[in-house]
Amino acid sequence: MATRTSVLSNPKPGTILHRRVTSATATLQPPIEITRTTHNRSCSDTAGLVSSMSHLRTDDEPYVGGHYDALASIDISFLGPDGSLHMGNVSQKENKAARRHLGQVFGATTQYFCEPWVVLGCTPSVPVGRLPELVGGLIAIWRQADDMDFSPKIGEFGQAEKYMVVDASILEGFQDNRIPGKDAVARLIGSVFPTCIAITYVAGTVVVELPRSEESVFRETLMDMPPLIERAPFNLQYHNGPLTNVGRRRRAQKPKPQVAEEDRVADETDYVAKDGQFYPGTMLSSVDKKGNTYSSASAGVLVQKGGQQRLICSWHCWEEHDKKYPGLFDEDSNKAREVFRIIQGEGGTEVGRVVERVGQTDIALAKLHPGIKFVNNFMDINTNAKSLVPSNQVRLYDRFLIDGFSTGKQTLVSLGRRFEPKRAEGEPHSLLLEKRLDEDGEEIDVVMPKDEVVYIAGEQGVSGTSDNIQTEKPYIRDSACGSALVRCFAENKKHLPMKDMLALGEICGMFHYADPTSKYADSASKYLIYADAFDPLIDGGWTIVPPQGQSDGANTELARIPHHEKPEGEESPKKKRKV
Repeated sequence: MATRTSVLSNPKPGTILHRRVTSATATLQPPIEITRTTHNRSCSDTAGLVSSMSHLRTDDEPYVGGHYDALASIDISFLGPDGSLHMGNVSQKENKAARRHLGQVFGATTQYFCEPWVVLGCTPSVPVGRLPELVGGLIAIWRQADDMDFSPKIGEFGQAEKYMVVDASILEGFQDNRIPGKDAVARLIGSVFPTCIAITYVAGTVVVELPRSEESVFRETLMDMPPLIERAPFNLQYHNGPLTNVGRRRRAQKPKPQVAEEDRVADETDYVAKDGQFYPGTMLSSVDKKGNTYSSASAGVLVQKGGQQRLICSWHCWEEHDKKYPGLFDEDSNKAREVFRIIQGEGGTEVGRVVERVGQTDIALAKLHPGIKFVNNFMDINTNAKSLVPSNQVRLYDRFLIDGFSTGKQTLVSLGRRFEPKRAEGEPHSLLLEKRLDEDGEEIDVVMPKDEVVYIAGEQGVSGTSDNIQTEKPYIRDSACGSALVRCFAENKKHLPMKDMLALGEICGMFHYADPTSKYADSASKYLIYADAFDPLIDGGWTIVPPQGQSDGANTELARIPHHEKPEGEESPKKKRKV
């Protein structure tokens, strides 16, 4: 924003004008040193505590410590009844018990809590094996104790000497510990940040994404940007251009191996040839002129509308094809069917062609060939898809499972949402200011709402993970895109055990993009993952195809039953792992 704004003078000492969201506090707790022991600690000091962690027990998973939340075994959660996530939600006694448990079981002798993250420094080294993704609901980042560099900041702070004061109507729709809706964000963009390219809400912080510029220009711009907005229930940061990982992948060649990629496993099985049908998370590919794999992603879920059925998949696999052959995508010709065909498995069966792109999202719809069967049963998640969930029903700190062909089952934590605006023609207007008196009787400028037409053209869910920086499998990496997000924990349904939550079959979005991250990434922004919301499909009348409508009578009765309830002897489809 080039125009300098008039803002409130610095407050008098002791005056509180802004409530920073506790769950987004960037102050690191002082590290504590713990002597590692090899015996199990008694949990008597936490006996009788009411906790929401019991549903996280997943003893069938091979996690170090036995659970995907490191504190599940001692029933401690930092998630509060108001939806906040921070250490203040438990007693000092529980905090000490949590720290002691982390030191004894995992060797985490140094611990930095920077909600919603926690950095765990292990001595003498990070434990070998699949490490818990959460610590009492916080996202765990595992490091060696001598390498604890980590910044919880997503962007940069504004450097203006004064706070900004806005009319109360501009902040309507923003609440503590709640993801704002698109109307509230559109109003904030139109009235306060008219030149931004996007607004990303992450765990209590609004990150204003400004048009990319030279770093020196961005630093100069920060001098005019307010460090916060008075009485806003969010912190404020700025980013030079789009946030890390939000860009859509555009590869001209099959992805080159990343670090140790040759040692990783992926499921390239042709399930159509093997089982006579295929499933969510299986490998889908576009091909080049010679029929070789061009780009791959994971299959989504099957949806229906008005008697038509379509498979959700990732548009970017065919984006370069669309650029190379302008106008061909809309044709119903042999050439179009050849260029936009879909192959299931490596060098496997042709199952259909992409026929529609949903708006400007990465969501594409594919029409399957006659006789090709797709079943909405997940392979490594004990459920089948039952409903598409609109973005406004996803809350902070909800949790999802994805099941992609290159990752297997992985956990993501909802941290917010990214909003891309679309404006009316013409240059954005300057801020609309009104003179008012503050509580001390001094005249100040207040930013007022404007009638400028701004609406949200695209929404993406923002999730966090630490899986991509672990040294052992599983990994989040290229080709995880396309995977459906299955809700396994809802912040407003804490009482539901995971198996009951999964049985609902709630599909909350499509994994958008994965950029393999160094295990020593030092910025929180590099651990953010984005998912395309299904709102355009829901608004268009698309719904999940029920199990009985998916396979022409083949095993349809079994398909209706969630995996964990299937009769003994009947196995869920399992993946064949191939290097």
